[in-house]
Amino acid sequence: MKQLAKLKQCIKEAKNQGSGLILLVGPPSSGKSRILRELSGTKIINLKQELARELVFIAREERPRHVQKVLNEIISLYPDSLVILDNIEILFFPELQLDPLHVLEHFSKDRALLVAWTGSHADNKLTWSNPHHPEYKVYPDIDPAHLIIHLTD
Repeated sequence: MKQLAKLKQCIKEAKNQGSGLILLVGPPSSGKSRILRELSGTKIINLKQELARELVFIAREERPRHVQKVLNEIISLYPDSLVILDNIEILFFPELQLDPLHVLEHFSKDRALLVAWTGSHADNKLTWSNPHHPEYKVYPDIDPAHLIIHLTD
């Protein structure tokens, strides 16, 4: 599969640099999770499940103050040079008051971070979800250093 080969090359580049954010971008049901599973040897973090499991013990109004620390604890459990995140939609929940792309950039500074991103990328603009979704977000002028692999339906 062409996307898998491109993804492996991007991972190799990011690992050689010691850091980097790789976004696997595609619409829902485009095969992002399947491609991540095809990469052998690295655990995939279901971020929605892992983060929700930890945040449930923190009062709702306190979660924005603690979410970065909890994310750091989750990601630090995986000391590999490559960390893979799937199901990241929880980062877009308004109650957490996060800028999801900024959070991902932060965690990719000292390791390669591969993230399944539900949305699209065109004309240097990255979107999350679709305009009718409550968590729809647009990032104009994406940093060209990010490695972006596109999936189509």
